[in-house]
Amino acid sequence: MGARRKWSAVYKREAVVLIEAPEVTVHQLAVDLGIGANGLGRWRRE
Repeated sequence: MGARRKWSAVYKREAVVLIEAPEVTVHQLAVDLGIGANGLGRWRRE
């Protein structure tokens, strides 16, 4: 199993901004960014 990746607060904020675009789904954005959809959803809630 690979090492756990850490994401900067700036990266997380920018990803959450991208979620708000009406033509983007959380799942598709997560695939594009190479992260898990659950993690991306958690960033949005935070």
